[in-house]
Amino acid sequence: MFGEKVLVLDGAMGTVLKKKNIDKKFFASTTSFEVLNITAEDIVKDVHRGYIEAGADIIETNTFDCSRFSLKGTEFEESVYKICKKGAEIAKEVAKNYENRVLVAGSVGPTSVSLTQNSTMEDEMRKSYREQIEGLVDGDIDILLIETVYDYRNLKIAIEVFKEIYRDKILNIPVIVSFTCSEKGKIYSGESIQDIIKEIDNENIVGYGLNCVGMTPFIEKISQITSKITVFYPNDTILNELKNNFENYIYNLLEKNRINIIGGCCGTECLYVDKIKKIVKTYNCNRVVK
Repeated sequence: MFGEKVLVLDGAMGTVLKKKNIDKKFFASTTSFEVLNITAEDIVKDVHRGYIEAGADIIETNTFDCSRFSLKGTEFEESVYKICKKGAEIAKEVAKNYENRVLVAGSVGPTSVSLTQNSTMEDEMRKSYREQIEGLVDGDIDILLIETVYDYRNLKIAIEVFKEIYRDKILNIPVIVSFTCSEKGKIYSGESIQDIIKEIDNENIVGYGLNCVGMTPFIEKISQITSKITVFYPNDTILNELKNNFENYIYNLLEKNRINIIGGCCGTECLYVDKIKKIVKTYNCNRVVK
């Protein structure tokens, strides 16, 4: 599917779940939305269905912050693998009920721990990433999405872990790495995205992108750095900044840059995805006509 047309990624999971006023009993000893995969899966399924019906071609698993760090001290601390596997299975079950092909991206967030600031956590970080990624691939994801990358050392561990898992299980699931950065193109541990891509690029990584940022001119440079697919899913700041010019901005962004996947991050919901889908549909149709 990559390259044939621009695909639409869904929006934020947590933003939608927060508005559902979910009974506290489903969270037990934690506030993590990820535990809903095993305590209230119908609620998670409902979010996935909403995004697909709004036009998403790719939905993300509810696993972004499923780590030993976020679940530490709760009854779910040893359940990272179980929660992630279930998250993948839930998304796949929903996706298969639609005639149009919907891909499932296994979401792997950066964790709340920065190895650049605290290198003593490396072993725990490695263990957490292994549980998370192994759960996702065993749940049959279509894409592994390592997202909101802000710390280079965290990313390196995540890449080492998925390489080990892929080798042991003989897997070839495509990987996308998405950064969050300043408008100078540097992530928060100080490295430039250009230098990172040169360092980490391998055959399993099919694309790079930016997420959890608003209007950033650096997305216009990503396609110059790499020939692989480009992904852009900003937060809801872009809606507030652009107001009535949103459609023109997104369409022009697609016209001027080689963006293959576009969607939404923090604060975005089904209405945002619906808007994006309409713009992308027009763009894809015009590209075919040309």
